Formats: sequence, C-alpha cells, structure tokens
Amino acid sequence: MVTITPSLKPVFNADKVKPGCTVSCVGAYQPHMQEMDPKILPRASKIYFDSQSAVLAESGDIIIPLNDGTISESAFTGELGDVLLGNLVGRENDEEIIVFETVGIGTQDLMAAKAIYDKAVAAKVGTMWE
Repeated sequence: MVTITPSLKPVFNADKVKPGCTVSCVGAYQPHMQEMDPKILPRASKIYFDSQSAVLAESGDIIIPLNDGTISESAFTGELGDVLLGNLVGRENDEEIIVFETVGIGTQDLMAAKAIYDKAVAAKVGTMWE
C-alpha cells in the first residue's frame, strides 16, 4: 500500500491491513499532516525511514503517534539505506507488516535523476549540452 497525499487525517484503516503488507507513506511532510493510520505502527514488524532525523523533524505520521504515546523510538528499525547496504535486515518472512515513512531527501531525487539520465543515454534520446 502506498499513500501519497497531503492529508491532515489518516486515509486508510489499519485494521484492514493484512499480514505481509508493506505500507509506504510519502505525503505527510509536515508535523501536522497524517495520512497513516497510527494503529498500524504497533502492528508493524519493522519501521523504516528514508532519513530518521528528517522524518522526526517533518512527518506527522510519526511525530503525532510519538507524542501521544502510540509508539516510542525503540520501535524504529532504521533507515532504508542501511537495508540496501546490508547493515540492517529487511523482510524476514511473509507475515511481517513493514512500514516505510519518507519525507523525501535529496539523495532520492539524485538517484531518480541518474536512472532517468542513464536510460536516456542508452536510448540515445535527449540533447547533450556541452
């Protein structure tokens, strides 16, 4: 499940999320925004971020449940980059509920631009600027 909204209140019901689901929330980029149903957080096997410090500064999806005691920082697994580097384990079984909260960081934008550039070069499309 992926949510990408500027909502101020949750846009899905956590009770309907089945085991094995990955919940990726992209839209809550300010402390008062909350598209994620916070009841999913205690059910999650793992909670990952693009940048934990950025999420804790910007995302109401995490800030609000932290402030009201729904979760604590001990529930956090870590950053996606550490999973990609092999420093943290990812999904370990088909029943785990995984939550990924992202507020968008420059590295993600750069990697997306690089992938698009590489495909354009390979396809010999676009204009080369000298």
